[in-house]
Amino acid sequence: MKKKTSLAAKIVLILIAIYLVTPFLATFVYSLFTEWTGVLPRGFTLRNYQELFADTDFWLAIGRTLIAVMENYQNEDGSITVPEALRPYVGGMEKVTL
Repeated sequence: MKKKTSLAAKIVLILIAIYLVTPFLATFVYSLFTEWTGVLPRGFTLRNYQELFADTDFWLAIGRTLIAVMENYQNEDGSITVPEALRPYVGGMEKVTL
């Protein structure tokens, strides 16, 4: 028999989710503008992201992260077990064989 979740529990979970997601969304929106004086932002730009993706240090960090994941999840036969958290991003694949 499936246990029902109370309305109060659902409301609490929604409030916690809003509390946790709001700073991320605000930071992302803030990063898209050059000036934020007063209530409304000015100067929409993607320059910050263009600089980020052109930065070699950023790509080195991404590469090192991938190497660390591969190293920590490598099996005896040389295959790599995809961590549970990353499986939705690789089409549900459980193992990568090189």
